[in-house]
Amino acid sequence: MLKGDSKTGWRGVDKSRSLGGKTDVFLDAYEEMFVISIRNIEAILETGDFREAQARIEKLERRSARHSRLRQLREAIRYVESAKKLSRLGKFSEAQAKLNEAFCVHAESEVIRQMQKQCSASLEKSHELTRTLYSALHAEDWNQVAALAEQLLKMSPENIVARDARRRAWSQVGTPSGVSRVLSGTHVWVGDRTTMEINASLRGVAVNPSKSKKRFNLWLDAVGGYLVCPSEIVMLGQATAASQIAVPILADISRRHAKICRKGDGYLIEPLARVAIEDQEIQEVTLLTDGDLVELGKSVRFRFRQPHPLSATARLEFLSGHRTQPSADAVILMAESCVLGPHWRNHVVCRDWPGDLVLFWQDGELHCRSDEPFEVDGKMSDGLSRLQPNSRVSTDCFSMSLEGV
Repeated sequence: MLKGDSKTGWRGVDKSRSLGGKTDVFLDAYEEMFVISIRNIEAILETGDFREAQARIEKLERRSARHSRLRQLREAIRYVESAKKLSRLGKFSEAQAKLNEAFCVHAESEVIRQMQKQCSASLEKSHELTRTLYSALHAEDWNQVAALAEQLLKMSPENIVARDARRRAWSQVGTPSGVSRVLSGTHVWVGDRTTMEINASLRGVAVNPSKSKKRFNLWLDAVGGYLVCPSEIVMLGQATAASQIAVPILADISRRHAKICRKGDGYLIEPLARVAIEDQEIQEVTLLTDGDLVELGKSVRFRFRQPHPLSATARLEFLSGHRTQPSADAVILMAESCVLGPHWRNHVVCRDWPGDLVLFWQDGELHCRSDEPFEVDGKMSDGLSRLQPNSRVSTDCFSMSLEGV
């Protein structure tokens, strides 16, 4: 940061005025500080931190500073912020026009030039995806509709067309209104198997998630361990003896570092200490998208995954070698259901399993369903069974156990 924009520099100018009034020395110092401050604002703008640049402009204006360059910078920021909002709505053509106006008033800005290029590429990709989406809607290919809508929403999270298409896909994939849309969509996860079997087995089951659902550890023989968090709001932080947070991590981070909240189909992360997404530090609540690389502090890194667009359940995959307490290979943010099995889009991939096993909530209690015969706590099941906090499920090919936290 340029020292001329420091508090010390401006204090010197103010002291000069208080001692001698508006002398030539004061006016020269004031003009020099003003020019340096504008250069500093331009440097901040080039980092992409438009909010901080705007705050610096407002601070400078409070000193009764009036300058055409200051007005130009303020106007460029206004156009950029407008372009950002339009991009979130999927209106890339209008966003591009705003960025062009921003570049007209601040033509030397490389960051605005790069934003223009990115917006142009997004406009082309959006047009292509939207055309394909309409074709999929016409053909009533609902799996493709959901996938295309998800791609559009990753580019523009408030895209009305994509949101409506995804709702239509969900309504078509589901069958009875009493079944949750996540459960009714589980048939698409099983790949090349008999795709309607799991869905048919759950028909007529009313899913009524309870706020009292508790965390549990899921241990899968020859696969790994998973911390399952069914709450809509999950706190992440440092593992301590008195920790009451949902995801305690053995790392040098804050005791309450970040909060992840499930809202409908998606997830929001709120930074309570340093959080970065794709190496960009965030300061406010931010939408997570499938594949995002998240960093807590300076060392904890994990990948946020939502394996299938028809499921609200997500997975946090640790990439930095850190583990929870007790130790787990990954964290499952479980909504209404969680599917385990050999397919790559399952929430927990168990490559050697012959088929899928579905965990789901019914009346606040955890149940499981599989097309393979299985035992629960030593008793044979007819394919659908309620689980206890410390149940063990086993077949001839695999076994798993639950452990309350």
